[in-house]
Amino acid sequence: MEQQPGLSQSAPVTAADERHRVAASQMAMRRLVKTEMAKEKVYVLGDGGPVAAAETMLSRLGYKERSDLQQWIISDPQIIEPGLMILTDEYDRWADGQGRSVRDRLDILALGVDGRLVVLELKRDDAPDDIHLQAITYAAMVSRLAEADLAAIHTGFVRRRGGNLTEEQALAAIRGHIDGELDTLLLRRPRLILIARQFPRQVTSSAVWLNEMDIDVRLVLVRVWSIPTGTVLTTSTYYPVAGTEEFTVVPARIEAAEATERAAERTRGTRTIALLVESGILADGTPCRPSPCR
Repeated sequence: MEQQPGLSQSAPVTAADERHRVAASQMAMRRLVKTEMAKEKVYVLGDGGPVAAAETMLSRLGYKERSDLQQWIISDPQIIEPGLMILTDEYDRWADGQGRSVRDRLDILALGVDGRLVVLELKRDDAPDDIHLQAITYAAMVSRLAEADLAAIHTGFVRRRGGNLTEEQALAAIRGHIDGELDTLLLRRPRLILIARQFPRQVTSSAVWLNEMDIDVRLVLVRVWSIPTGTVLTTSTYYPVAGTEEFTVVPARIEAAEATERAAERTRGTRTIALLVESGILADGTPCRPSPCR
């Protein structure tokens, strides 16, 4: 039979190459998770040289999650990330499709200079195994918010804290923060920042996978240290590892996009073969493999 354009005749191809690719990606992820990611150490310089500070916990020092850590971040968002505008905190005014109230309480909602919403979920000490699931739930809910919703939410936040702001002023402040109008498509893709003293392996491995699936997740460590003159608080990005993001996260996202395109091409090829068989151009049962036309 004469070979048709865009089709190469051969036996059905196995998925061995694809399985190898997936296995290699999974192995790389396991290596990353098993490797203890770098944690900072704090030293106090004295007359006798550096002396290691003793790590402690916010709970041991009597600090609270909501009234202390959360308020520190609201007062100075750069503790976590430069360029964040705090839109609200403790937001719980959700409703389902039937208008029924859903009482999930979001810790902090912010806006990045990139025009994307940022969901901050925080714990004053060690993160629980499901902290990422909570954040994903909140991200799904805020992804439905429009520009006008955000202006109203920010207005309520400022007024609760004793400020005087109209919704028009709130909208102007939001647009001024990103130097333009909010993009609806960007609002549908919130970023996640999880904050804790340390994260369990389940959360770390989930963060790696979510980033590979093009869902931005950052893990930020907030740790406290006792020194002779008081207490020191440090913050650091635990994942993605600073300086290596372009080599770990970005290639994985490119690979995910390529896999999606390959799946789409296979679907188009299968439909093309079906049409050729129906039209009589290709005999039913002829072994062939669709390949993209170049």
